Amino acid sequence: MKILQERGFFGAGLVPVTTPLLVDRYNDCLKAIGKEPTERKRFAIDGAGWSPQIAAERNDPNYLCHGEANLYAVLLTPEQKGKPVYMPMHSFDWKILDSIHTDHRRALHNLTGISGVILDIDQGIDAYHSPFDLLMLHSIVVRPSTPGHIMRKTREQRELVARFRHEEDAYSNRVLVEKLVSSARENGDLRHQALFIPEAPFDEVNNFYTRAMGGIFVFRSCPKREKPILIAESGEMAKDPNGRHDLYSLKEEPSVVLKMLEEAGLVRRLTGLSEEDRNRRLSIVIEALQTRAIYDSGFREDLGTLTAAQRKGAFVSAQEFLPDYYKELYELKRLIDIEARPPKLRLSTAAKEATLVPAPGLDSLTTDIVWQLLSLINPLDLEMTFRHSKQQFYRLYQNWGPGQRKWAIHQLESRGLPQSDRF
Repeated sequence: MKILQERGFFGAGLVPVTTPLLVDRYNDCLKAIGKEPTERKRFAIDGAGWSPQIAAERNDPNYLCHGEANLYAVLLTPEQKGKPVYMPMHSFDWKILDSIHTDHRRALHNLTGISGVILDIDQGIDAYHSPFDLLMLHSIVVRPSTPGHIMRKTREQRELVARFRHEEDAYSNRVLVEKLVSSARENGDLRHQALFIPEAPFDEVNNFYTRAMGGIFVFRSCPKREKPILIAESGEMAKDPNGRHDLYSLKEEPSVVLKMLEEAGLVRRLTGLSEEDRNRRLSIVIEALQTRAIYDSGFREDLGTLTAAQRKGAFVSAQEFLPDYYKELYELKRLIDIEARPPKLRLSTAAKEATLVPAPGLDSLTTDIVWQLLSLINPLDLEMTFRHSKQQFYRLYQNWGPGQRKWAIHQLESRGLPQSDRF
């Protein structure tokens, strides 16, 4: 992973926490959420305040959670805005953080100048007991707080001032006056400072992915289906005894999952795409199958350094490592290039599955998780796998030889990654 780190494909975007002041503030936040402070004097955090160094120190990647249903984020500096979220529990976590930074930029700037800020990402669920509990997640409330309670004190002072201005005989209300004086002495004049972030609702949770329970995809809003769909990433899980919801195993029944996604209007075949999109998808899959076959044949060099003739020679030597459906796709692409009108060829199930893409018209969050799901089943599109299923990309990368790793990095860099990558 060293090369990935050096080229910015792993660990990029982390914010360094190197001063005693920031370390103390981070520890204050940990203590405020019921966690032990870190002993580290230097570490780095992502957009959610998660630190790979502290996770390694505790051997706990979920150290900012109380179970999988109780999540927290720690904001120490405005520099965390737009930074990667490396261990999101849900696929929408980055969007929650982005909305807080966007809607409360000034307050966050002021608050992080004097304290860390804790975000309690309240799902209204104490614990997940089965995948079907995820269907109870209809909205989230983000509850900001600070270890020194400066936001609560700001709100209280403003309420005292409002009472003093509007209540009759407020001047003679000794208790009210004493509270006002005490608040001013302790905290200064907080009336006009942006030091308060209200509770923020978030309801874009119809379709999402969660790492909880080994990884679950949840689809409650589908173009062609009303019944919710749950897809378990690993292993077989208990079915709904009432039959109200469908739960599929991605590990054990990927073809069933893909067929169901198509019926629900979440993925689209080649025949449902525009001519430009169809040709692009075919080219990507065909080139990916060729590359995979070359490396499966034992080829060890970086394909990107070969001439066209050398690559053709390597490919000819790797024909036996191609899947059967490769010939179908290659013939289809050849006919499309020759004929003005696209030919009508009956593709095998494997060929159809390899070329599926998210259906056009889906919202951005749903498109992201459909790409993630497709990349877990058929990680042929290198760019989409890195963008939407990084853990899958890292698993594949670990099993590649040096030449294939160099080729992959060059391919991603040619597509503007990781600089343009959000996560």
